[in-house]
Amino acid sequence: MPDPSLPTVSVAQLRALLTDPQLRCWLVHATDAHPFTAGHVPGSLDQPDTGLLRRLGADVPIVVYGEDEQARAAPALATELHHLDIEVAWFAGGIAAWTAAGLPLERSG
Repeated sequence: MPDPSLPTVSVAQLRALLTDPQLRCWLVHATDAHPFTAGHVPGSLDQPDTGLLRRLGADVPIVVYGEDEQARAAPALATELHHLDIEVAWFAGGIAAWTAAGLPLERSG
């Protein structure tokens, strides 16, 4: 379960972050069972280590997502970054909410 003080973003908010050039964020794919190569929200990073995320999050917020609202890896990572004073939010709906909204996944590998 994520830290209750951790901000969350909705599908609409994430779309705005990803399409508005004035807004910037790092989007991190952190899933328990859905491999990055099988499909991820376009523009995502495949869960880099915490050290790299600390550097990336120094100037730009980070949004972490998993498979769905029941995911464990994503909220755990988001909570860890939050406790390191990195500006982070959790996209709670994850891949399930993204695809339910009719939005495409990007595939690699």
